[in-house]
Amino acid sequence: MAFLVHLGLTATPVAGRIESQVFLEANGLNFSCTQLLDSNDDNSQGFDVVNVVLLHGFPMNRDWYLPLLNFWNASENLSVNALACDLRGYSPGASPSDISSYAYENMASDAFELAHAAGYRDFHLIGHDHGAGVGWLAASMAETYDSNLTMLSYTAMSVPHPDVFSKAVCSDAGQEDEAQIIASNYFNQFSLPDSASINNGSLTDLFASFGLPVDPTTFQPPLWWYNGSMPTYIALPRSLNSTEESDDLVTLVRQAIPMDARPCLPQEQSIGPVVIPTLFVCGGADPYLLCTRPSSVPDETLVPEYQNYTAPTCGHDFFQDIDCQDPQDSLNTMYAISDFLFGTDYLRGDESTPTGAWTPTTAPTSTTTTTTTTTTTTTSQDSSSSSLTILSRLGTIGGMVLVTSIWMVVGWW
Repeated sequence: MAFLVHLGLTATPVAGRIESQVFLEANGLNFSCTQLLDSNDDNSQGFDVVNVVLLHGFPMNRDWYLPLLNFWNASENLSVNALACDLRGYSPGASPSDISSYAYENMASDAFELAHAAGYRDFHLIGHDHGAGVGWLAASMAETYDSNLTMLSYTAMSVPHPDVFSKAVCSDAGQEDEAQIIASNYFNQFSLPDSASINNGSLTDLFASFGLPVDPTTFQPPLWWYNGSMPTYIALPRSLNSTEESDDLVTLVRQAIPMDARPCLPQEQSIGPVVIPTLFVCGGADPYLLCTRPSSVPDETLVPEYQNYTAPTCGHDFFQDIDCQDPQDSLNTMYAISDFLFGTDYLRGDESTPTGAWTPTTAPTSTTTTTTTTTTTTTSQDSSSSSLTILSRLGTIGGMVLVTSIWMVVGWW
């Protein structure tokens, strides 16, 4: 199963180095992948080839990264191999029918084994949404997973370090972030073992009304990502009582699967320190992951080589033209990620970084690289005031989402 998502920028592969029908075997499963292949065989520009593995989130697929792959493909001086696959539960050949297969440890292992299958000996990891949650766990294993495979850096998009996030939604009185508890309350419904079929498949019907071509059988494996991670590595917020208000989309999920009020379920196992260079990319207008708030920032002992980039007008999905109020923010996000991975020397002269978009730093080349910590300050988010929910972006008729020329579903974590 591959979900259909129409992306806002260049959504189809441009001619050249992108191969969209690649199948790789990892952990006994067959993954459907897209690869960007380096074409500078003679390395005439003097650049080392950089390998990148990209993990998509829920309920997207590998196509979510096509705008970024096309951006790199258009850079004449960039020597990069990049791999984006439909992950476990999305690839037809990698969708086990047992819930235990979707434990986060298995999916973190997939990231390393896909790098192996692509022939990489070292690589940079990028994750978005639930792929970022998986990526945090994989990054914490970077020094111990395989001595013959080196993870050079990690870029997390939208999702803060799970240990930090877990404290924000379930901790001692006075330390929780009430706005984040409300914004992420759908975790409680999504993480149920039968979330796609319970209550006559109401949650599946809700997402089908958004334009997602699913039925309970195909929708359950992606939803098992939540069950496989919560509350093992990610705390579950308390479930709201019937009188508490939430944003339109979270309210729809609560209506699809009503739940009684319940205390939060704390994180059972910490992710722990991530010692490789790490970039956190935050959407300043994300209505679900309120990543500009202080509760999203890890301390130096947890992520010692931490950088932060905030796209001020972007919501959760960055590369969709409908997601950022200022389209330049989508482009700036690609520059920020590229500068972190490759350094500014890799970009063509006519792609100079826009003023104020990003302060370039030295690209990480090993697990011992020292990087400069930079933080972009933006206005604190409030989930109740966000104008970028899927309902407001697509419009509603009689409570049903009207999808016109755009196939687009919200990205959730």
